[in-house]
Amino acid sequence: MAENQRKAELIADLARARTQISRDVHIVRRDLDFPTRARQAFARHPAIWIGVALVLGLFVARIPLRRKKTVAPRKSAEPMIEKAGMAGVAITALKFAFDIARPALMSWATRRFAQQFDPSAYRDNNRR
Repeated sequence: MAENQRKAELIADLARARTQISRDVHIVRRDLDFPTRARQAFARHPAIWIGVALVLGLFVARIPLRRKKTVAPRKSAEPMIEKAGMAGVAITALKFAFDIARPALMSWATRRFAQQFDPSAYRDNNRR
């Protein structure tokens, strides 16, 4: 008998706990439903929401924008510009020379790698 009564008490306790948990879950879901809560708050107090939006808009509009700082070039910058121009001409000339010499360089590199990895080719080239 006592055992059956204890089981009934435990079952009732579990039922109460389930009811409490489901109630708490429902409350948490309602509290976390931000879109619905925002709509309800706006419906209840539209003047306050519009006023706050107006004040925030005016505040944001009054924030000064960052101006782009312009720095006047120094007089000593002219020689630097000339040096940069000369460097550009030198790089263009080196690229042109490299483009012309590329086939010869590739042939030389191919022969060197062949000698390095093929011992018979190395012996044949030393006999010449």
